[in-house]
Amino acid sequence: MKTMLIWLGVFSLAMVLLVASVTASYLSGDIEHTLLPGPATLTLFAVIALISLWMIRRAFSRQQSHISQVLKSLINRDASLSLPGAPEIAPLLKQVQQEIGRSRDDAEIQASYLKALIAQLDIAVLEFDSDGHIMQSNPAAERLLGLSFLHAWRRSVPGQGSDASNPGLRPNIQALQRLVSANTTGSRGELTWHYPNRRETLLYTLIHGFNQGQQRTLLTLQSIEKQLVAQEVKAHQQLVKVLTHEVANSITPMVSLTQSAQSISTHMLHSGVEGSDDLAEALATITRRGQHLTQFIQSFKALSVTVRAKLSVQPLRSQVTEVLRLLQTEFEGIEIELDIDNTLEVNLDPSLFEQVLINLLKNAAEATTGQSHRRVQLVAQRLDEQVCLDIIDNGSGINEHAATSIFVPFFTTKTTGSGIGLPLARSLMLSQGGNLLLLDATEHGHFRCVFG
Repeated sequence: MKTMLIWLGVFSLAMVLLVASVTASYLSGDIEHTLLPGPATLTLFAVIALISLWMIRRAFSRQQSHISQVLKSLINRDASLSLPGAPEIAPLLKQVQQEIGRSRDDAEIQASYLKALIAQLDIAVLEFDSDGHIMQSNPAAERLLGLSFLHAWRRSVPGQGSDASNPGLRPNIQALQRLVSANTTGSRGELTWHYPNRRETLLYTLIHGFNQGQQRTLLTLQSIEKQLVAQEVKAHQQLVKVLTHEVANSITPMVSLTQSAQSISTHMLHSGVEGSDDLAEALATITRRGQHLTQFIQSFKALSVTVRAKLSVQPLRSQVTEVLRLLQTEFEGIEIELDIDNTLEVNLDPSLFEQVLINLLKNAAEATTGQSHRRVQLVAQRLDEQVCLDIIDNGSGINEHAATSIFVPFFTTKTTGSGIGLPLARSLMLSQGGNLLLLDATEHGHFRCVFG
């Protein structure tokens, strides 16, 4: 800026001197001897004028370049810009750089906070570009969809070829492709997701938008399977609570009255009253059945009680072997295959899990009755960030009708069963943040304990 002003002053001074010389000649009144500048003087003035104009233009161009650099720096939020040729604006430029630096730091802090927040969500979050490529996803997406699916998706998007290594993932890939390619933004709905041996219902939200001028699609997915199971268990608990209360209120006085009547019938029997022996037998039968019903109701009360688990990290193998030690008699003559890593740890309540495993193992042992070679397998594995314990027997399996009602209270496939074991076991697993699933059991019994 100063350079431009200096050369502008030189140019102005030269022009003033030229005009002053001509004016002085005219004012002298001697027109014939007017002191007009000679060729050399005019040439000098012309050179000075041209140099001044060139320097002014050069200084102006440099100033425009500085302005352009500053504007580009503002657009790119570049705080490292320096202009050695413009010391007069250095203080202002330094303030601008400091403000850009603060804004950039604030943006990075906010982005890091948002990224950490999304990473902690239990809801799966995925971002897609316009071609369907996954730009980023949070850990919940890896847990819900599985790493194998995410790898298969990256191989199946346009330009990446198709994934034929795992045909079981194809229905999920096709369903998600249809969903992501939908043009409706802000849509919500349900999506059926296929896992090995089971299916789950996922809630989704789809949003289309732009990020830095690029089209982006944001998809959130949430499993409602646990919520549905929890609501079902709660409904069963309410039903059982009402039934046990009403039936107990009727059974208790009946048992009391029949016991009183028994003492009367005994007196009649000793007195030789005709038919007193039949009466005594009938009353004894009523009393016995009433007592059985009372015990039955007491056992059902366990389903209506909400259990609070005391969770702690425990080695899974030692928990399983301890239960097997308790069931040595029941498992006599049964081969047990134990495939559980010694280092595998899970978060559980030892006493509650013991009840669950005792129930499942007793059922497995009973299911193998009649087999020439009785066998029960216990296999633990980590699937998509969750630890699963599979209990598999080589019995005859469970038919399709029974499989749909296996966790319903009062339902049983046993002639002497009460129908509370499996519903209670699932309720106890839910209270520990996990779940109990029946996998494909048409050929063999196959239950899975999922730990949270």
